Amino acid sequence: MGLKRKSSSKNPPILSHEFVIQNHADIVSCVAMVFVCGLMFQATAPYASMFMAMSHNLTSVEPSSPDSVPVLYTYGPKDLCMIFFYFLICIVIHAIVQEYFLDKVNRKMHLSKMKHSKCNESGHLVVFYLISIIWGGDVVFRDRKSVV
Repeated sequence: MGLKRKSSSKNPPILSHEFVIQNHADIVSCVAMVFVCGLMFQATAPYASMFMAMSHNLTSVEPSSPDSVPVLYTYGPKDLCMIFFYFLICIVIHAIVQEYFLDKVNRKMHLSKMKHSKCNESGHLVVFYLISIIWGGDVVFRDRKSVV
């Protein structure tokens, strides 16, 4: 009578720590979709829009100076909802970059664990830098366009 090996399933128990680690992007994308679907209904749209747009509208011109620029928005506690939603979106983008780009590159390169980890970190930094450069260029382009 031989010893039986315990059959390990590839799927960890639901709501275990390992399950959350493996499926964090799917969980977060479902939470983000709740907010997006909330925009579709008239009863929930004001609450859902609080998570996707700036909420502290002031739109007033101070009469003290003739050349004053109107203040359109300011910060406040409702901005925490917006920060939460954009934080969720960043997690989803991180998972998309990881799954569709970096994992495929790492599989083709056959790297060791240490090099695999460094490649993932560098890949995410490259994506962050590219987005920052494009966003900065857009800001400079729009600023020049409004000045001229």
